[in-house]
Amino acid sequence: MHFLVHKTIKTVGKFKTFKYSLMLKGAIVGALTGILIVLFRLSVQGMWGITEQILNYARKSVLFAMAWLLILFFIALAISFLLKIEPMIAGSGIPQAKADVKGQLSLKWWKVLLCKFTGCILALGSGLSLGREGPSVLLGSMVGKGFARITKRGRPEEHFLMTCGAGAGLTAAFNAPIAGAVFCLEEMNRSFSEKTLLTAMASTITADFMASYIFGLKPIFTLKVGQTMPLKYYWLIMILGVVLGALGALFNKCLDMFQKLYKKPFIRPFRIMIPFVMLFVLGFIYPNAIGSGSNLVEAVSTGKFLISAMFILFIVWFIFFMFCFGSGAPGGIFMPLLVFGAILGSIFGQISGVGLGFGNAYLETFVIVGMAGYFSAIVRAPITGIILISEMTGTLSHLLALSLVSLAAYFAADILKAKPVYDQLLQRIMNEMKRQEKAA
Repeated sequence: MHFLVHKTIKTVGKFKTFKYSLMLKGAIVGALTGILIVLFRLSVQGMWGITEQILNYARKSVLFAMAWLLILFFIALAISFLLKIEPMIAGSGIPQAKADVKGQLSLKWWKVLLCKFTGCILALGSGLSLGREGPSVLLGSMVGKGFARITKRGRPEEHFLMTCGAGAGLTAAFNAPIAGAVFCLEEMNRSFSEKTLLTAMASTITADFMASYIFGLKPIFTLKVGQTMPLKYYWLIMILGVVLGALGALFNKCLDMFQKLYKKPFIRPFRIMIPFVMLFVLGFIYPNAIGSGSNLVEAVSTGKFLISAMFILFIVWFIFFMFCFGSGAPGGIFMPLLVFGAILGSIFGQISGVGLGFGNAYLETFVIVGMAGYFSAIVRAPITGIILISEMTGTLSHLLALSLVSLAAYFAADILKAKPVYDQLLQRIMNEMKRQEKAA
């Protein structure tokens, strides 16, 4: 009896030691990821600043315009070269990270880090309509994998550290530590455990500290939230959720359609060139449609955009995004889909305000819930979306509205049988790998 008690105490002690050890390693992975993503964000911002300066000169000089076209040509060539070296850097990066954690893929962490980091700086910094968040998740996951390999951890522990790195990457990109931790549970693992949650929080909080030290504690979106929407208008939130669910299903369908388009033999050799040609043209005739669009969220929440202007912005930017992402250029969908949701929320809010007579009094609320609803419909991770939008806007006053719109959008997209976007993208990657294996 004494022996059994002693053995039990020893086993519990080992478990606690392992848990604390895992949290420490998670914090180290979070710190390393935070530093990497800070460098990534600074590099993208720096290149985007140069791009804007070149575009300003190019609009005044034909010579500068031709030089800009030549620069874009070489950037497209460089990205094509990186994709040949490491095909798994294409697109968002979240499906690849999930597949590696599950054991469906085995990525070379150092190769993906170098190629994804460089490719995304070129793609995002030059103005393609893509986000930095998906790439940040993959980069963080590869930091976790690299740390596990260098320190010779076992495969189960490597999975934990990769998951923590992914959450830390999202956190450092969005300054959203709680959303990063929930993302690890809801999207990366699809399960809950105390060990995963604690390790993920140690990682995301450390990453957030690193990012906040450089970029400050302010939220990503600075919205001047006006009056609180009365409960008597919450039926509008439900209707908006259903609309966003249907449009989210359409988004996933279009994504699949454009990826198939780029598989055509006569298009495939020029797939990276096409979005850069569009970028060149839009830079002169419709500059609002280029870049990640993060500046548009605050703009559409002011009510200064006419409804017709927002419809045009949505359509042009939607098409450009589809050409960018469908090409396989490295870059994510997180920020673009949030901006799409903000535009749709603003359109719905302005139409409702005119019809019911409250004007733009609650426009910021519609913009905020629009982002959450569209995210929930497309990604199918409503809890992550609710917390993410709350952290990104720096307000908790819309939790009920965010919850209602997210659930309505989730069920509407589910009824329309739209697959979660990252599952859809992962399935395409796996199918392509099987096709290549058969061809070989």
